[in-house]
Amino acid sequence: MAEKQRLSIIIPSFKRQIAVIELLGRLKTQELQPFEIVIVEQSEDPDFVKNLQGYDSCINVITSPPVGPAAARNIGIRHSTGDILLFIDDDDLPIDNQWTMNHMKNYDDSQCSGVIGRLCWGEYGARL
Repeated sequence: MAEKQRLSIIIPSFKRQIAVIELLGRLKTQELQPFEIVIVEQSEDPDFVKNLQGYDSCINVITSPPVGPAAARNIGIRHSTGDILLFIDDDDLPIDNQWTMNHMKNYDDSQCSGVIGRLCWGEYGARL
């Protein structure tokens, strides 16, 4: 696994409170810890933002007017502190508790400059 590289997980979100809370719960079970989570919430719902900010100290919540997923990812990049960036949408879930660790293992190869994931279709829809 990559040594001393900090991981930032960037989540663009728009009015999906329940999905984001479920995703955060799954991220808390990841074997590879710690990491930073940057959520770009585009609904500007003050109650939801307040709940997210109090959820965990590793979470950085950025509010934005609706700009779409790509622009929200770019906002997340500008607010992240990690050496490695991992993107997940607010309605996706990691397939298991080794998702972050498996992602970071790719960077043991000095030739690796980026990683693309895939969706796995199962009984409950797509999973990463």
